[in-house]
Amino acid sequence: MSEFTPPSTKPPSPLPRLAGLAWVIVFVLWFYSLTMPNAQTLDGTTISRFDLWTNLSDLLMENIFPTPNAGAPPSGWRYFPQRFDLMAVAAFILAGAWGLGHLLLRIIGVRVGLDGVERNVYAFGIGLSGLSLMTLAFGVAGLLNRWLLGGLTLAFLAGEIACRLRARRSSNRHRKKYAEPKEISTAAVVVGVCVVPFLVAMLLGAMLPSIDFDVKEYHLQGPKEYFQQGRVTFLPHNVYTSFPFLTEMLSLLSMVLRDDWYRGAMIGKAVLMAFAPLTSLGLFAIARRWFGSTVGWLCVLIHLTTPWVYRISIIAYVEGGLSFYLLATLLAVLHLRAHTRMGLVAGLLAGSAVACKYPGVLSVALPLFGWTIFSTLRTNGLKHSLQVATLFAIGSVITFGPWMLKNTVETGNPLYPLLYTVFGGEDWNDALNAKWRNGHSPPKHLLANPSHIPDDLWRHAIDVAAKTDWQSALVFAFAPLAIMWTRQRKLIFGLCLYVLWLFLTWWGLTHRIDRFWVPMLPVLCLLAGVGMGWLLKVEDDTADPEDLPPLDAPYLIVGGPACLVVALSLLFNLCYITTPLAGYNNYLIDLNLDDPPSITPSMALLNELDLPDDARVLFVGEAQVFDAKFDHVYNTVFDVSIFQDWLSATPDLPDGEQSLKSAEEIRSILSEHGITHVFVNWQEVLRYREPGSYGYTAFVTPERIVELAEMDVLKGLPIDPRIAWMTWEGVNAGQQDAMAALHHRVNDQDIFIRYQLFEVQ
Repeated sequence: MSEFTPPSTKPPSPLPRLAGLAWVIVFVLWFYSLTMPNAQTLDGTTISRFDLWTNLSDLLMENIFPTPNAGAPPSGWRYFPQRFDLMAVAAFILAGAWGLGHLLLRIIGVRVGLDGVERNVYAFGIGLSGLSLMTLAFGVAGLLNRWLLGGLTLAFLAGEIACRLRARRSSNRHRKKYAEPKEISTAAVVVGVCVVPFLVAMLLGAMLPSIDFDVKEYHLQGPKEYFQQGRVTFLPHNVYTSFPFLTEMLSLLSMVLRDDWYRGAMIGKAVLMAFAPLTSLGLFAIARRWFGSTVGWLCVLIHLTTPWVYRISIIAYVEGGLSFYLLATLLAVLHLRAHTRMGLVAGLLAGSAVACKYPGVLSVALPLFGWTIFSTLRTNGLKHSLQVATLFAIGSVITFGPWMLKNTVETGNPLYPLLYTVFGGEDWNDALNAKWRNGHSPPKHLLANPSHIPDDLWRHAIDVAAKTDWQSALVFAFAPLAIMWTRQRKLIFGLCLYVLWLFLTWWGLTHRIDRFWVPMLPVLCLLAGVGMGWLLKVEDDTADPEDLPPLDAPYLIVGGPACLVVALSLLFNLCYITTPLAGYNNYLIDLNLDDPPSITPSMALLNELDLPDDARVLFVGEAQVFDAKFDHVYNTVFDVSIFQDWLSATPDLPDGEQSLKSAEEIRSILSEHGITHVFVNWQEVLRYREPGSYGYTAFVTPERIVELAEMDVLKGLPIDPRIAWMTWEGVNAGQQDAMAALHHRVNDQDIFIRYQLFEVQ
């Protein structure tokens, strides 16, 4: 008879966590030694993170006690009240979205089984999407009325409040007279204190005028044009406005409610900034349910302190909204086991992700639809899986379908300008389609050298993990450690596969712009929070405390250095985001300046000119027109050149060989369209013609403008040379011959005339 052997009571080895700490320290040291690709001094010298560390104390003191600058625009806390109306309208929109979202959840019938945090994530998700679609519907109908849209938004909020009051009255008799207060965990307090400065910086940064090209070209310019026209219509000169515009409709709603396109744009930015804390709320909801509340707080800490999250939050890009809808859809998919109707909620959120941006199909809709089918088929069988999949599809069509319908009616192509070879498209042609695909496809050079693909994949993986300027050391220092978490292994494995899918589709199916991979961040932050929780041996409050090993001395040795790494990284991130390297940061500038520093030199120049009240400017090369305070006509680089379309007498010839119409014909056309002035931005034309850029029509040349002047069609107007001129050395050597007519020597200096303004004769 064998002797009985009692179960081992030997504590687990500390070596795995010591190895994990070693990885964290090595990665962080390497991370902070790297040079940031987009950070440069005024003389063009690149800046490394180590350089910032050596100046960290100065950066911190500058944030607390800023150095007075006599040449700087007025700024300070005395201008903070200028933001009150911005915050009030933004809060009103968010409150209306909250009310609408909860009302829709009541109609769908999925509130049971969800806690308050989860319900609020879903409510804000479908509520903001609902307000966006409401603005689209009334915009298409030409009913962009502030009282109508404001009244509906208020009704949504009032309706949900009424439902809650009614429910509270009916349940009062079943409640205890004195409810015991809930304890606030230490983790919640610590994380709250840490993230507040980041949230304040995000809010102040979001309420600033925009400086970013894409924002001034279409993210806010499109809503501005809709607001000025009083309706949402097809804009043939700006192809980007035919994209799904979920976040841009929120900016339009802000303009309508404020009855001001300029201040409304800043309100819209403040609304979009809310996607960052809402994404963190979703992270907390997932982590708390499957890994414990302490891990949830760690996920919130990592996410809200990541410079990329700050940067996306202060710029009216769509990646903030796409990131939120990715995370919210993931939460809904993980909840599918609890309720079949969650398939509809997941579909509504997935469709909203695509309504933010077409790539949402690849990053959210397809992979999470596949996850839905796989998980429900494995656990509940084919019938249930088909039911959930059908609800998912219906929800996606509800929130994304209206954008396809709009494009179909306007252009004949539901995904305009995509799939032109399949559906065609109004105001689009083979040449424009080829130009678009060339500018928005991944680099093709690797197809000729497949052996270089592994190296290129590795290089871009390193860029994502550490080299990109706005990454946080905490993300990839801790995310790999998530695989050590002993529970929820299948979920962690699924999240890792999801990250791999997001990276490969970004690398293989987009033109690899840095911010396009940002929607991957919430999933990475979830894994990083789990990894940090494992290393710090935080209590998993989903598990039996008796199953957890004690916090003995070796683990305390690991925890101390790990916490120090976290604290120093948070300090670095806070100092970094409040520098111009992370975005426009004049947080308390006077918002009533006529021409704030955020305006482009060309728009500042034109706004300051005493143009007639009936002036209408035709822009050539210029597409950042959001700040223009006068009537204008423009086109983006991917649209038909209006200048060429109106003036060319031989459109069937190659661009560079076309001739001009007669002077009488040109004057008649310009008069017909009300054009009084023509403004040429040669600097932008040159930028588009740089190798690897999008290209610009060869019809536009200095000689063509000279010819128009000789025909007495255009008359040059004097403009400030301090703005209109730049050094000749700034022109690419390969383009200097083509621009020779704009090369002059003034006061022993070679200059290039980058801006020209003409009056139509």
